[in-house]
Amino acid sequence: MANSYKIYTYTTGDAIFSIPFDYINKNHLFVFLDGTPTSEFTFLDSRTIRLNTPPAPGTVVGIYRLTPEDELLVKFKNTSDLSEDNLNTFQQQLFFLMQEKSDGLSTILGQGTDGNWDAAGKTIKNLPTPVDDGDPVRKVDIPALAVDGVGDLQTRMVAAEGDIDNLKGDIDNLELAVAANREQINELENTVIHNLFDFKWSDYLLNDESWLRSDTFSWHSGEVYENAYNHLLDDIQDKELIEKDVPLEKWSQPTNMTSNGVLGGSTFAVWQRETNRGDFYNCINGNATSGNFWHNEVNSGEFILYNPDPIIVKKITWIVYDGNRNPTNYTIQASNDGIGYVNIIENQTATPGSTTVMDLSNNDNAYKYYKLIVNAFNTGRGNCKILTIEALKAKIIQYYPADDGHKICPVSEESKLIEIYSTTGITWYYLIDTENQRFKLPRTKSTVQPPATEMYLYFYVGEFSQSASRQTAGLNAETFNGKADIDLSNTISNLSEAAKSHFTKLSLPANKVIALTLGASGTTYTAPTHGYFVLYTTYASGTNAYIDMYILGPSFGQRHYFAGTTNTQCRMTVPAQQGQILKIDYNGTLGVTDFRFIPAEGVKHLV
Repeated sequence: MANSYKIYTYTTGDAIFSIPFDYINKNHLFVFLDGTPTSEFTFLDSRTIRLNTPPAPGTVVGIYRLTPEDELLVKFKNTSDLSEDNLNTFQQQLFFLMQEKSDGLSTILGQGTDGNWDAAGKTIKNLPTPVDDGDPVRKVDIPALAVDGVGDLQTRMVAAEGDIDNLKGDIDNLELAVAANREQINELENTVIHNLFDFKWSDYLLNDESWLRSDTFSWHSGEVYENAYNHLLDDIQDKELIEKDVPLEKWSQPTNMTSNGVLGGSTFAVWQRETNRGDFYNCINGNATSGNFWHNEVNSGEFILYNPDPIIVKKITWIVYDGNRNPTNYTIQASNDGIGYVNIIENQTATPGSTTVMDLSNNDNAYKYYKLIVNAFNTGRGNCKILTIEALKAKIIQYYPADDGHKICPVSEESKLIEIYSTTGITWYYLIDTENQRFKLPRTKSTVQPPATEMYLYFYVGEFSQSASRQTAGLNAETFNGKADIDLSNTISNLSEAAKSHFTKLSLPANKVIALTLGASGTTYTAPTHGYFVLYTTYASGTNAYIDMYILGPSFGQRHYFAGTTNTQCRMTVPAQQGQILKIDYNGTLGVTDFRFIPAEGVKHLV
C-alpha cells in the first residue's frame, strides 16, 4: 500500500474522497483526473476533499502528497529555541520525502497517475532480443520481424483464398438448393389453393402449343366463368379486409446523407436525442471521422430510424469509434405512424467491446419507424462510427380471407401483386373486380411442360365454354400437372362430393383387366368405363406396315410404323372415358397380339 498517494475510480454521487495519509501543508496535496492535474477541489476537513464538479463515471481520481525537496521547511540557528514543533516538522519533511521516494515518484520507472507505466520521456536501454510474443521490441529488431510477418501474412492469404473458393462453391450449392426449394414451395402452395370449384378431367393431344407453358394470364370474365366468379363472390361475403406484409428483395441502406433529415418525409431520416459531437447520419453513411463521429457523455441514448416505405429490419450492427463504448443494454421498438410503438426486442444485453450486434431475425413485420433505446453504454459514455441496417423491402397487401384459406384481393391491389410476382416469382392471391365482373387466378414463373410433339398430357379444363378452353387449360395444366395421384381414401376437405367423383376419370390403372379380341382393320371398340385401351403386338410381314389407334370424335390417339424387321415390338395405350369409341386401323400382317382394357382405379360402374 502506498504511503504518499491514493487512487480512486469515481462512479456516481457526491465526489468526496478521503486522504488516508499525513501531510505538513495543504499546499503539498495534488489531485489528478485521468492523469491531468486539477485545482478544482475543496477541503472539507484535514482528511477529506470534494471535487467542485463531479467528473464522468469511470474517471480515475488520484490524490498525491508531494513534499518539497528543494527547500527546508525549518532552519535552525545557534540562538534558536529547539522547539517541539520545529523538530517535528523537520523530522516529518525528511520522513515524508523518504516515503515519496519509496513510492516511486522520483527517478525510477513506475506507474503514472493514469495507472500506466510511465518512462517520463526517457529512452529505455539495455533491452534483450525479443523471444516471446509479449516481449518488448527494440528498433533494431523491427525489420526482421516485419519480414517474418509478411511471410506469415502471405501464408494466411493463400489459405484464405482457398477458404474463399470453398465458400463460393458452398454459395453456388446453396443457391441451387434455394431455387429447388422455391419450386417445391410453389408446387405445394398451388396444390390446394386452385381447387376453386367442381371440375372434370379431359384428355388433349398436345402438339407443342406454346400457350400451355405461358406464365401470363389475363382477366377472366365472370360471365364466361360464372361458377368460378360466383364462388369468389361467396368467399368475400361478410368478410373484412386484412393486411399482410410480403417481403421482397434486400433493402439498400443510404450512404450519401448530408444531414439527419426529417422524420415522416419522402427520404430516409434519423433522429438523435442528444449529442456532444457529430450527428448520427455520419454513422449511417459509414464514414464518420474523428471530427464528426457521434459521441455523448451520458450513460443512455435514444435514436429513431425512418424509411418512407415500410421495411422489415432483421439486424442492426453498432460499431464504436474508440474506447469500446458500445451499447450494453438496449430496446428496439417499431411503429408505422411514429406515435404508437411496439417492442420488437426488449432489454437486450451485449458484451462490452467495439461492436454490438442487435438481432431482429424474428421480426416479420414491416414498419416505417424503428426506435433504438440505449439504456446503458460500456464505461458510461457512448460513441458510434458505423451503424449498419440489414432489412427487406416489403409490400403491405390487403385481402379478404376466404373460409377455405384463399386470399382474395380487391382490384386496387393489382399493381402490388405484379411487383411481388416480378420480384419473387411467387404469388398466392386471387384478384376480383366486382365492378367489371372479372377475376384473376394466381400464377407462377415455373414452366410446367417442356416442348414436345404428339404426346398426351392430362389437364383440367373446368365447366367452361369451348371457346375459352385453351386459356383455361393453360392455367390449370400448370396447377395440376404431376398431381394426378390423389388418394381418394383420404378426406379432401376443399372439394365437393361431385368434384371427388370426377377424379376417377384421371385415376391410374386398376388391378383389373378385361380381355379383348383384335378384329379386322377398321373395327371399333366401346369403352365399358373410364380406363385405358392397351395393345401389344409384333410385326410379321407386309409393306408399309402400321397401326393407328384413336378415339372417334376428338381423334386423339397413337400411330406406330414398323421398320420392316420381323418380330419388331409395339405397345400402345389410349385413355378413354366411359362410352367413348376406339377405332383401330392397321396394315400388314401382325404376329403375337395382346389386346385388353384396364379400368381406372376407383370406378364404381364396371361392366
